[in-house]
Amino acid sequence: MQVIDGLVSRVLGESAAEQFVIRLEDRKTQTDYFELSSKDNKIVVIASTALAAASGVHWYLKHYLKINLTWCGCQKKIEGEWPTLQETIYKQTPYTYKYYMNYCTYGYSMAFWDWDRWEKELDWMALNGINLALSLVGHEGVWRQTLIELGYSNEEAKAFICGPAFLPWQWMQNIEGWGSDYTDEWFERRVALAKKIHIRMQELGIIPAMQGYSGMIPRNFKERYEDVNTLQQGFWCDLNRPDLLIPGTPMFDKVADIFYAKQQEIFGVESPFYCTDPFHEGGNRDGLDVGHCIKMIQDKMLQHDPQAIWIIQGWGGNPDDVTVEALDPSHTLILDLWCEANPTWKERKAYKGIPWLWCVLGNFGGKNGLYGNLQATANGHIDAYHNEEAGKMLGIGMTMEGIDNNSVVWDLLLDTSWNQEKVVLEEWIENYILRRYGKASEASKAAWKVLRESIYNCTRRQEGGVESIFCGRPRLDIENVSTWGPKSYYYDQQAMVKASKYLFVDYEILKDSEGYLYDIVDVTRQALSDIGRFQYEKWVQTYQNKELETFKRESQTFLEMVVKMDELLSAHPDFLLGTYLEQARALGGTEKEKDYLEWNARTIITLWANEKGSVLLRDYSHRQWGGLTKDFYAKRWALYFKALEEALESNTMLEEIDWYKLEQTWTVGHNTYPTEPQGNLKEIIKYIQDIYF
Repeated sequence: MQVIDGLVSRVLGESAAEQFVIRLEDRKTQTDYFELSSKDNKIVVIASTALAAASGVHWYLKHYLKINLTWCGCQKKIEGEWPTLQETIYKQTPYTYKYYMNYCTYGYSMAFWDWDRWEKELDWMALNGINLALSLVGHEGVWRQTLIELGYSNEEAKAFICGPAFLPWQWMQNIEGWGSDYTDEWFERRVALAKKIHIRMQELGIIPAMQGYSGMIPRNFKERYEDVNTLQQGFWCDLNRPDLLIPGTPMFDKVADIFYAKQQEIFGVESPFYCTDPFHEGGNRDGLDVGHCIKMIQDKMLQHDPQAIWIIQGWGGNPDDVTVEALDPSHTLILDLWCEANPTWKERKAYKGIPWLWCVLGNFGGKNGLYGNLQATANGHIDAYHNEEAGKMLGIGMTMEGIDNNSVVWDLLLDTSWNQEKVVLEEWIENYILRRYGKASEASKAAWKVLRESIYNCTRRQEGGVESIFCGRPRLDIENVSTWGPKSYYYDQQAMVKASKYLFVDYEILKDSEGYLYDIVDVTRQALSDIGRFQYEKWVQTYQNKELETFKRESQTFLEMVVKMDELLSAHPDFLLGTYLEQARALGGTEKEKDYLEWNARTIITLWANEKGSVLLRDYSHRQWGGLTKDFYAKRWALYFKALEEALESNTMLEEIDWYKLEQTWTVGHNTYPTEPQGNLKEIIKYIQDIYF
């Protein structure tokens, strides 16, 4: 089958594709299935769809060839003959849908992807059986044309649209215009990219979830149409929200008709799925008949597409009871966004018969700390599937805000989505180690036992992993780095030290595995961050005790740890700031546009917003990356320590530092950072373990 042959060839080479015989058979199953067997030295894959066939191929690659395909270090080595299957393997997923992506993913991870990167992701999606995915690339082109049709000039329309890194929050109706400085060519390039993505999705059998219209308009809309019925939506994180055009009014119908017509004209996609959230994370409902508004939004959607299914995020109290009552269950799908930590389907009575998906959120802001609840991820959806009170639970979803982290969580969720019975986590992890490293040594098993029982056993509700003290804006009472980050540890801070040491034992044996090299850096990064908290408390105490010389020594040790962290991160290709910035610049057609895109990339991972908005949003998407750690975080700490030292020496109050000015200066910089690993990784890890652990 050509589409599967192409996929396998891209991932493992043409010779690997020749090992498979693919056949599609419609056995009238309600959900996807695949069947694996051996015949004439080939692996025969019989499946319900091309997507199911890709999943069957991947099942064999994972569980028989012991291959690991992920964002965070792959293990593709094939040693010896391909194993012959002694019996037929049959798998049928219990789920209708396997959904992928949060709006935020498009800002924190995907904002600057080109076709090569998208092609890899689409292959990964197909191999993992994802059949429904949020599609936002190029959507800014729809809004540009919609506003021009409504009488806005080209420049006025572009000014309404947020910069590329911030677009997801505009599409969730949180903000407008922030970071906008577009060229016309940008829209042409992004629409062209979107079309390539949609074509490949169609070939693979992945349904794009497009944007719906629920009333968003520019705040200056009423200046053009004075008699229209609008409602100001206030602020989101102290940034202006766009206004709401009241659903059911003549102007709402007009704008919606233009929007849907332009979207179809630009993309030509045949998909019944539409995503939109009129009151995401706030918004003003004063005086509104919310139930009527919801019905009018859905009615207009169905007028455009009689098969339309409205996808709504189950988040922050949405959809509320009034909304649930107003929705047509046969044309709605709710994403229960955070089921591994904060499921709402039980208290919401399974959304009163509306179909819904059991989703894992897992990551907040794209931050790269270790975090998860593997037990809940593995078996929570299976428990829900068998629960009579779960109503119409139709599948699973991955709704992380950022990817390129904690790949074990997503591997586990997707692997178990073919199960109807619970998995034994310990057994699954042991198999995972073998796939990830190519070998399962006793030391690596010991490391993963520690990880499984500590950092990957978060049973409390918190927004992502414990944040690295090194990334915090300096002060004497840091509890968390970002506004909503966790304020305490849920595991023993020495646990990651143990895991790092266990993993390092077999460095020479496992170093040929990309997965191992990624993990030894990631676990050591986490361990150093955790130990850094102890060092932070030491120098804070010495400052408060006014012990100048001791403070100098302890603060210097802390700063050295931050710099050594940068060395560690700089020694691995997946932890480099330079790669991220070059990715952004590569999308620009001119030097000015490249600079603009780089500003977007730098800003979202640091200040996020303007001075007012950054009070809440700064460092929400902080990253532990080589280059960023030394040039941004370490410089902040060095400046702070100098100020503290001067305060102690002069016995005066600490002089206020204008952090926003300092950080904003960095966001507009264009200095370059390495895009290739620097230093000897083994020696760096050994130094960290010998000196700090």
